[in-house]
Amino acid sequence: EEEAAKEKLVEYDQFAEEKKEEIKQAIVDEAVVALWWFDNTFYVVHKEKSSGEVLYQDLELNAPNLVNEMDQSENWAPVSLELLAEMDADHIFLITSEAGEAEQAFSEEVFQNIPAVKNGNVYEYTMKDSWLYSGYIANKQMIEDVYESLVQK
Repeated sequence: EEEAAKEKLVEYDQFAEEKKEEIKQAIVDEAVVALWWFDNTFYVVHKEKSSGEVLYQDLELNAPNLVNEMDQSENWAPVSLELLAEMDADHIFLITSEAGEAEQAFSEEVFQNIPAVKNGNVYEYTMKDSWLYSGYIANKQMIEDVYESLVQK
């Protein structure tokens, strides 16, 4: 099984590399973030775990100030509304419990100055999607979601 695992890792790295170039060309130096909205609380992903690893390590995308400045002791850390309102993210991947919750999550006026919200660059996924997991299948699906949202929009 070791050989099969090595082949999958090589396959994943090649897939990520191919998609990375197109994604980076589509958004140039813009910042992206994965947020989880659960029970009226926002959580931000750790820069080196789960979807953070895919966004910032595998795809080498830019993280907003919120991700770079926060205490990253957990995979997903709660974040205050005040910090969110000051976030400089150009694109938000929002993970919700049920489809259609993105509008409610960012309905307060304080969020309207976030570049991603202002420009309609909030991409919603649910807990059933791969964004809360990691591994070959989940990471590959996240890259496909990012590609679809940022390149094929």
